[in-house]
Amino acid sequence: VLADQYATGSVSCAAGGTYSDGDTLDAAGHTFEIDIGGGGVTPGNVAVVITALDTAQQVRTALLAAMQSDPTFPFSATAGDFDTVVDLRMKTPGPGLAMVGTGGFAGGVVAGFTGGQLGNAQPARFGPVRAMVVAPADTRVLVG
Repeated sequence: VLADQYATGSVSCAAGGTYSDGDTLDAAGHTFEIDIGGGGVTPGNVAVVITALDTAQQVRTALLAAMQSDPTFPFSATAGDFDTVVDLRMKTPGPGLAMVGTGGFAGGVVAGFTGGQLGNAQPARFGPVRAMVVAPADTRVLVG
């Protein structure tokens, strides 16, 4: 049996002082931009409003809210198992998608992609993967 598996991944957030105004996280062509103090972001980007004093948990909450506010974002964003992590899962099958970050989002923020590629200074790639799923064995016995 072939089953579609959707790429999953996560973004780890740090304390607000790690980020500078204008740092970005680009996921599949959707750019989330750090806005320290509410001064605004580049047109077309989604604001992630934080302060330099925010905890990593508060930054995660702000990033999660920004991702969930973008109706065309191709990933479902949910709170991760750790209170500083945003988990991502593709909503529908499609071509591989890249995620890259600048400033506080550069390096080491993306992890755990199924069917993706991470490392060697390459952007993480997400995309659906087809996997073989073994059908359960039939353990019935015919008695005649």
